[in-house]
Amino acid sequence: MLNETEILMAIERLIIEVSRVLEKDDQTKRSTIQKLRAYTRQGCDLVPAFKQILTRNLQLMFPVNRFIRVIEVVDRLYQQYGWPHTEIPYTDEYIQICRALYVSQAAWCRDQNNFYRQEYDNRFKLEQYLRNIIQKHRKTLWVREELKYYTESLDELSIADVEGHLKTLRKRISDKDTGFKDLVGYAWALEQGGETGAYHIHLLLIYNGSIRKGDWWHADLVGDLWEKITGVFGKGYNKQTTKERKQYKEKGLDGLGMVKRKDIAKVNNAIRLGLYLADPTKYEQRLRVKVFGMKTFSHGQFTPSLYMLRQSREADDDIKLPF
Repeated sequence: MLNETEILMAIERLIIEVSRVLEKDDQTKRSTIQKLRAYTRQGCDLVPAFKQILTRNLQLMFPVNRFIRVIEVVDRLYQQYGWPHTEIPYTDEYIQICRALYVSQAAWCRDQNNFYRQEYDNRFKLEQYLRNIIQKHRKTLWVREELKYYTESLDELSIADVEGHLKTLRKRISDKDTGFKDLVGYAWALEQGGETGAYHIHLLLIYNGSIRKGDWWHADLVGDLWEKITGVFGKGYNKQTTKERKQYKEKGLDGLGMVKRKDIAKVNNAIRLGLYLADPTKYEQRLRVKVFGMKTFSHGQFTPSLYMLRQSREADDDIKLPF
């Protein structure tokens, strides 16, 4: 039996295939009809599992939310003819399922544009936040961790479980306990990628570099914490290891570890690394389902130092009005 993630990814792939055939192929050809009937069988086979997802009161995202139209067609045909969903592909009404699955290119473009706008907005705010942290602290320690789920755990995981794990992690970060002491900034992004549609979290932690050392050790602590939060489902991947950083160091692009404000090249590398969490090109890694009100990206709140506030006031005083 397919799990929640596999069901949603299968629906998206089916929508893409059906839409392509309806737009480009001659629907009177026997080969096209056979293809569409096969897609109808796939869609009808997904109906019971999708109805189960609907009972969980989750927010379905584009384009899988369009599968609700398939449910409406299936229910209507049952009321009219008494056909169960398994019989529809073998009737002349199969085309209704295909039409319900169809999503236009214009609809895809609208959703992609909405995604790009949101990511660019996130990116702009994140860069401001990161630069403010560097301006406030002479030295900062940058740590990156990838928090993942084992593929086999997806059979038992729902997006509601992921949200629960994230909520616990965010509270630990906010409380600054265990591995988060002396933290001066953080950002995270939840994504869904790969053929399995597995969930993973990119986590960036920034510590006071005048107090904290040992970036590899901090990343390891966070990985251990994630495994405790998720039980047997999750695992942390330390991005501070020599192997992980080697290629970036060779290209002069390493932005992890100790970042000194006066080292402009390292600062720019660190900012570039941080902005990976808000990448407008990663449309394919967006979530297909959410808990209502759920965030997929966030960063900490910046509190300027007294010196920064004084500098800002002095800059305002220097502005000469034209009257």
